[in-house]
Amino acid sequence: MSGHVKVVVVGAGPSGTYVAGELLSRSPVPCTVDVLDRDLTPWGLVRSGVAPDHPKIKSVTRVFDRIAGREGFAFWGGVKVGSDVTHDDLTRHFDVVVYATGAEVDRRLGVPGEELPGVMGAGTFVGWYNGRVAEAGLVPALDGERAVVVGNGNVAMDCARMLLAPRG
Repeated sequence: MSGHVKVVVVGAGPSGTYVAGELLSRSPVPCTVDVLDRDLTPWGLVRSGVAPDHPKIKSVTRVFDRIAGREGFAFWGGVKVGSDVTHDDLTRHFDVVVYATGAEVDRRLGVPGEELPGVMGAGTFVGWYNGRVAEAGLVPALDGERAVVVGNGNVAMDCARMLLAPRG
């Protein structure tokens, strides 16, 4: 390849941002990288998925801010590929299209009762306690005596900690 290469990265989470950074710093030809995300703000789950009591993990956003400050980087938030722009639109306007997206919705478990009020997936709950715009209208019932968290990974433990944290 020669000349100037126009790249679009779909997804402004850690994967997409690191891809943009690597392209801008190591590409053998000059390039620009436009990063699109369905959210209005970049950095994906680092911003909206890490529990607020983990500020050290969230500090990686400083690295992302430096990448975003490089010449040739542009962020476009609130853009949904499939409805706002199509894959064909992207291939018409860019030389390279990189998809670096995660799961958009919580996976259903297929267990009785998961459709009941007060039952929600971890992605929804985590988005709510991190103030994600998509979950702004959510009003979880936090006045009960007990809660059940299904899972035993980091996100499940974050949800349990947030449920046990003092309100204030």
